[in-house]
Amino acid sequence: MQSILTELRADALPLFAQGCAEPPLPDCALVDPLWASLSKAPVPKSERAGVGYNDACMYIFTCV
Repeated sequence: MQSILTELRADALPLFAQGCAEPPLPDCALVDPLWASLSKAPVPKSERAGVGYNDACMYIFTCV
């Protein structure tokens, strides 16, 4: 993530981290509490209109 961080910030993309006790970067949000707070109800059709299988949802970068 560090190697493309400048590019991500230039595109104003929100940054999230998963599985961490603390965000790895100052402007990075932890996604685990966000996912835990989501409704389990299906997303209404009105909010899914025009969204298809080939649309990007998120980009995932992994570190080892």
